[in-house]
Amino acid sequence: PPRVSLRKEIQKEIGEIIETERTIKVSGLIKYLALEKYGDELYLIRENSRSLAVNDFEGGSTEETCRALLQILKIMQVYHRNEIVLGGISHGLLKQAGNEYYLQDPLIFNHLSKSLTEVYHIQRPPEVIQGGGWSRESDIFSWGVAAYHLLTGVEPYQAANQEEKVAKILRGNVIPLNDLKPELSAALNKLVIGCLNKDPQKRPKV
Repeated sequence: PPRVSLRKEIQKEIGEIIETERTIKVSGLIKYLALEKYGDELYLIRENSRSLAVNDFEGGSTEETCRALLQILKIMQVYHRNEIVLGGISHGLLKQAGNEYYLQDPLIFNHLSKSLTEVYHIQRPPEVIQGGGWSRESDIFSWGVAAYHLLTGVEPYQAANQEEKVAKILRGNVIPLNDLKPELSAALNKLVIGCLNKDPQKRPKV
């Protein structure tokens, strides 16, 4: 648990994020009311905590995974319409309850990501690595990273260390999805690879 002074600062920052996205209303988004301390642990308090029991998305058939990825895109679209950039998504944010798919609040989890496990870490796109800010196109790149991982079971930029991974991202070289999973369609492969284009303006729109 962080020091009391630091905890209060984190709570203040989370409160500001919650206020920023107060107008965002979309099905499948798990939003939070606050960050509170109970005992020695910090907990995010969910709006629908009593009515929804979710589990990590474990993947399944290609069709199921595509439905989950489409759900993320629908939520991303609502944020973008409200002029809010997510700052990326990670596959750890994707949850499931029965046949329904949910996305944990990406703004809050991105803010806390350095304190969370690797599945919540965001892969930065080339333009952010090179010092630019996050944009809608950057969000699309991060969706492509999550889609690639969920559809193939491997990361798009596998490397022995972070420096090598960054170099691969900047070069823009990615193994086609259907080289790893031949059953994936050419159209799906083209879509995901397009999202990973190193040129932000050449990526597909939401």
